[in-house]
Formats: sequence, structure tokens, C-alpha cells
Amino acid sequence: MASLSSLPPEEAVVSEVIAKPQQKLARLEALLKEQEKEEEEHQGVDRLFQSIYANADENTRRAMNKSFMESNGTVLSTNWAEVGSKQVEMAPGEGAEWKKFEQ
Repeated sequence: MASLSSLPPEEAVVSEVIAKPQQKLARLEALLKEQEKEEEEHQGVDRLFQSIYANADENTRRAMNKSFMESNGTVLSTNWAEVGSKQVEMAPGEGAEWKKFEQ
């Protein structure tokens, strides 16, 4: 069995639970609840954008597709008049920077 320090955090927790089930079960349950909460929050945002796209007219859908693709996923606009006639520039979030992938 690998040492706990060499395993990813989730696997280390699982290994500890197997080794000391009664003492570590609460820690595993807390980790699972935290992961479920994060997934629910992420799904809420996904549902919002899916709803906007599903209920939008053709120009709004075109604007969303064009802005997202041209900005490499950093911009999502619903205004076709604004994005239809020009290239959409990348706009990484605050504290982030875009780096070109090099092989």
C-alpha cells in the first residue's frame, strides 16, 4: 500500500478510513458533503446558462456561441449587435492570465 503522503487527498482520506474506520468516518462524510455542495453550486450556474440559451432568440444564441468561441471561453455575450461585427477579445478573469499552449 502506498504511503498516505504520496496519494491524492481523496485517496488518502479513503485509505485512512479503511485503516481506522470508526475514527475517520466523520472526516469522509464531511468531505463528501463539501464535494456535493460544490457540484450543486456548479450545476446551478450551468442550468442558468442552459436556460438563457434555450429561451433565447436566434441572434442571442449566435452571440453566445461567437463570443464564447472567439474568446476561448472567457467571454459570454448575449448582444449580437455588439459581437456580430467584430472579433471578441479574450478577457481572463481578475487574477488570471492567458498563456498560449506550447507542446
